[in-house]
Amino acid sequence: MAAQPTPTVALLPIQPRYANAIIRGEKRVEFRRRRFGREVQYVVVYASSPIRAIIGYFRISSISEGCPRAIWESFKDVGGIEREEYFRYYQGAERAVAIGIERVCVFGSPVPLDRLSASLKAPQSYSYLTQEHVDQLLAISSRPPHSRLSPQDGGAP
Repeated sequence: MAAQPTPTVALLPIQPRYANAIIRGEKRVEFRRRRFGREVQYVVVYASSPIRAIIGYFRISSISEGCPRAIWESFKDVGGIEREEYFRYYQGAERAVAIGIERVCVFGSPVPLDRLSASLKAPQSYSYLTQEHVDQLLAISSRPPHSRLSPQDGGAP
C-alpha cells in the first residue's frame, strides 16, 4: 500500500482584524497578491502585530486567480474587506489571488512561533511549515500528539 503524501501547510501572516474575521466565519476568502509556489492544503493563521501568534488554521477549499476587478466581483460578499481597502491593496497589481476558507480550527490560546522553533520567524508573505512544525503545533495546542494535518481526514486534524 502506498503511503499517503504529507499535505503542504503554509504559514500565513494576517492582520488581526482579518484573522479574527476568519475565526468568526465572517471572512471566507483570503486575498493575496501572489499564489503559493506549491499546492497547499492547509493554512496556519499567524495573527500579526500586536498579537504575533498562531491562532488557528483552515483547510483551503479553492484558489482563484484573476485580475483584481474580476476577483473583487466574484468574492466581495465573502472577503471581509471594504472595496476601497481592497483596491488600495491591489493598486498597481495585475493579478489577484483569492484563497477559499473552509473548516476553520481555533486554538484555545495563541501559540507564539518560538514555541515551535527558535529559528521560525513570521514571514513577509508566507512560508511552508514542516511536518515537525505541524506536529509540534498540534501538541502545544492540546491536540492529540498523533494528529496530523491530513488530506484524507476531511479537514480538522
